Amino acid sequence: MGKNVYSSEVKWAVVKDKLSGKLTTKEIMEKYGIKNESQIKTWMKWYALTNIIDLISRSINNIPMDMVQILRVRMIRENDKVTSEDGK
Repeated sequence: MGKNVYSSEVKWAVVKDKLSGKLTTKEIMEKYGIKNESQIKTWMKWYALTNIIDLISRSINNIPMDMVQILRVRMIRENDKVTSEDGK
């Protein structure tokens, strides 16, 4: 059984569909060919964390936007690593 690798575009589309509330998790899984519900949960956590970083950086103005971007890239890489490990 091979591991599934999902593009960033698919991940964001899944998050948007989930946030819209128009589709159930099962419908989203079928739409994008996602085999495990935990993938969606992981991406939703990742989305929530990026929003938290934005809110913190805006509210305290101590985190330069460059640092926010670095944190986002690290989170994306970590998410990709977790996603590929989940597919093993």
